[in-house]
Amino acid sequence: MLVIRTSMARGRLAFYPRMDDVMYMARGAELTQAGRHGWNAGGLFGSVRDVSRDWKRQPPHSPWATGSAAIGFSAFGYHEWAAYIPTAIPVLAFLFCAAKLARRSGGRWAWRAHVLLIFAATAPFLAASILNLKPDYAAGICTAIAMMKALRGPLLAAPWRRLVWIGVFFGLGLLAKPAMMLPTAMLAVGTLAICMARDLALRPHSNRFAQEPLMRACRAWVFVLGAMALVAAPHLIMAWRMEWDYTRGTLTGEGVEMWGYHGSWSQHAVYYLTGPGGHRMLDGARSLVPLGLALVLYGLITIFPVHARSRRRMAYFAATLAALVMAWAGPTISTVKIPEFASCFSALLWLVGIHAAAVVCNAANASMRGWPRWLPRSAVASLLVVAMLGGRLATYRWTFALWPADRNAPARVARDARDVLVRGAYEAVKTACVGQGSFGHSASSIVVAGGQYDLASELLRLWCIRDGIALQVSEVHRTPSTTDKAEQQRIGRTLLEGSDLLLV
Repeated sequence: MLVIRTSMARGRLAFYPRMDDVMYMARGAELTQAGRHGWNAGGLFGSVRDVSRDWKRQPPHSPWATGSAAIGFSAFGYHEWAAYIPTAIPVLAFLFCAAKLARRSGGRWAWRAHVLLIFAATAPFLAASILNLKPDYAAGICTAIAMMKALRGPLLAAPWRRLVWIGVFFGLGLLAKPAMMLPTAMLAVGTLAICMARDLALRPHSNRFAQEPLMRACRAWVFVLGAMALVAAPHLIMAWRMEWDYTRGTLTGEGVEMWGYHGSWSQHAVYYLTGPGGHRMLDGARSLVPLGLALVLYGLITIFPVHARSRRRMAYFAATLAALVMAWAGPTISTVKIPEFASCFSALLWLVGIHAAAVVCNAANASMRGWPRWLPRSAVASLLVVAMLGGRLATYRWTFALWPADRNAPARVARDARDVLVRGAYEAVKTACVGQGSFGHSASSIVVAGGQYDLASELLRLWCIRDGIALQVSEVHRTPSTTDKAEQQRIGRTLLEGSDLLLV
């Protein structure tokens, strides 16, 4: 609620929707419209049928972002803020996972788990995931949850339900942004390989699973990858070519020219830590310091023999660290640098940090040889979690840009004028369509010749669905510039063929 209200005052919702949000909002409005028409014609069955047909006609670029807009419009009407409300679902999933990790800090000191949960809620990318209608955040959170579920316990002896849930979360991450199918698949395979190596190194020879490691490993791979494929298959069967072309175009070719980061090796290495990407997703050192402190203490506990299970803890710590490095290395090695590409690394880093703090608190309740008697272990653990939360609350800030609160600021004045211009242009189109009798009846046709950040075709479709106007929209992104009056008229006549309106 706080993020959406801030956005309505000084953020994206204070002005007309723009790329990339409007693309998902327009497609979500179309699915909502198809579902309502189907409901009126044939109830629930008709709604599902019409939505499926419309989905197949034009598979959305991101099922999650488009579905989020559709869910919001279906529940609250065609309000622009409604599309952002379902983005809280991945946030709640992240906090639920953090709560389960924080419970390990427990015992009679249960309040420390609540402190760690509040600390988890201050993760900068959580607020950014609600301000922006981007699928990267949901994909990263789902993938990080899947990795954490795999890293927390053994996979060779895991029940099939746990393996299926790991695969489901990997599949949800893949479904949230299918265009990142290659990085998501690599993270799934890499996590399984790390966990298998850890379990094989720890398996006791007396264990009943020791004689059949290959069978157990195959079982885990089949359940995880099978569940992942089943979740993402319905959409990828229809849109795999489109998604693959987008992935290839983003990571190579034109994507490198547009989003390539031309920096030194050191600048690439810190881009998602203290660089521009790390600033957006982690707020730089403000997150790295408390999370790094918890990780260092977790590492010290695994190195120094606290009790007989120290070897197992060392293996689990090494596997967790390897998975974290893998999640960081993927987007770091890529030439294309977009802050949201590190969503999985950012979410996993926070979950690992919370898990590390909980393990430290749990270890403080055990007998530790060599510990000074004058220093209570529980007090040190409590001081750790309080310091982590206090430091975050004292330094918390939005990591996304907001427009000036002062409406007289030059940047705000220019932005407000642009908003008035775009909305006024739409009102002119609406008036012309109503005058032609197309309000809810036969469709008018319009050609838009302008920029994608102005009155783009997606924005026209969104607002026309909201207002019940039947409008066929085509868009010209680039028109030849000429000063010849006759040539200008010829270009205009060519664009107007088959159209009722031309908007430049």
